[in-house]
Amino acid sequence: MAQVAQVIGNLEHFQSACSELERTLTTLRSTQRGGIIRLPSASSSFGKTIERARTRLTNLIIDKLDQWFDYSQYEWTPRQREGSPSMYLYELVNWLTTIVDSLNVKEEYKEEVYVGSLAHIANSFLGFLTGRDVPILNEHAISNLLTDVEFLGDELKRIERPHLSYVFEELRLVSCLFGIALHHDSHYHTSHVRSFSEMQYKSTSCRQIDRRSTQL
Repeated sequence: MAQVAQVIGNLEHFQSACSELERTLTTLRSTQRGGIIRLPSASSSFGKTIERARTRLTNLIIDKLDQWFDYSQYEWTPRQREGSPSMYLYELVNWLTTIVDSLNVKEEYKEEVYVGSLAHIANSFLGFLTGRDVPILNEHAISNLLTDVEFLGDELKRIERPHLSYVFEELRLVSCLFGIALHHDSHYHTSHVRSFSEMQYKSTSCRQIDRRSTQL
């Protein structure tokens, strides 16, 4: 990952050098015939390569995150709620923040990596709820998952990036909808819900519950 970050820095240097070369050649030319010299092909090529390198950087981190989820070992029909987040998340967050914050790239690129990584974490959690690998779950499992989400939100505050919590909004909503369903069925079969769009009609009730819980 550090190598990819270095490549991005080198490419930006070359892209900047293209602009400098354009200005230098234009200055030299103005003493003779005048006119502005552009190097659009070179600058555009460096820009596209930078974009690919940025995507590659995010994908490398996502691949590593998948390894953490291999050790998650969630219990989907626990007899009671856990009072603390899953242990693997402590190490995951520590690894993620250490790696991203140490990258020698622009702050906006770090933000981009964080967004991609957190979105992948949220989608992985959603996969537990709406995928086919977890056939049944109970209310305690939903509560434990939300405890993990809240932990991630607190960690974002700790590293002064609380605005990135928005990536978990859909996950919170889906979890809320499952919570509504579990009030009627203590063990809910996830095959009943396979996509977020199928549950949107319940969103109003969920928002009302969310508002009530906020007022308590």
